Amino acid sequence: CSCTHCVVMQTQRECLCCRAVQKVLDKIHEADDHQVKCITEHPGFAPVCLNIWVLQAAYSQYRQQYGNFNAPVH
Repeated sequence: CSCTHCVVMQTQRECLCCRAVQKVLDKIHEADDHQVKCITEHPGFAPVCLNIWVLQAAYSQYRQQYGNFNAPVH
């Protein structure tokens, strides 16, 4: 882990540092503060990924475009 925020998960597939994904790393580098080491420290993370109202709006938009989400939730 190079972001210092990773937690060991149950499977190898789930154990993935945010800095190992190029698109996420690019987003980290877009932050004005270049001290951001983890995507969870990015100034846009909390308002977009943790705000219940934003998540509800995004899910509503998803359902309009693709229908109900019918995959198993783990």
